[in-house]
Amino acid sequence: MKKPIDIDALVAEVCPPRPNPQLAFTMPVKLVSEANQREHWRTKHGRKKKQQAALQDTLVGSGAVALPCVVRLIRVGPRKLDSDNLAGSFKHVQDEMARYLGIDDGDERIKWEYAQVPVGKRVYQVRVEVY
Repeated sequence: MKKPIDIDALVAEVCPPRPNPQLAFTMPVKLVSEANQREHWRTKHGRKKKQQAALQDTLVGSGAVALPCVVRLIRVGPRKLDSDNLAGSFKHVQDEMARYLGIDDGDERIKWEYAQVPVGKRVYQVRVEVY
């Protein structure tokens, strides 16, 4: 019998957390490379709504975030995406996070960082850290 993967330890090893985050949480969301998907628009729209709803549900009751800030988005998945596909996979999560902060995702007061942790198994998560 195989030993279960400690995903939190893998994430901490690849992307060590910084001290004193304003906000940090993990949500069970599958991110895919939006640029490489060849699918019906309704399928894409449904994925967008699921990702945004998961983020909204997780943020309920969270406190205010002071600006300027850095938002680090970490994708956990079975394999690595290249850098442009990684950033594109976060599009809907990034838009919803900016909406929560009350600003546009292109605002200069927010810096976006992207990272990923390939685990080799069909495990999908997104970790959000705000500093």
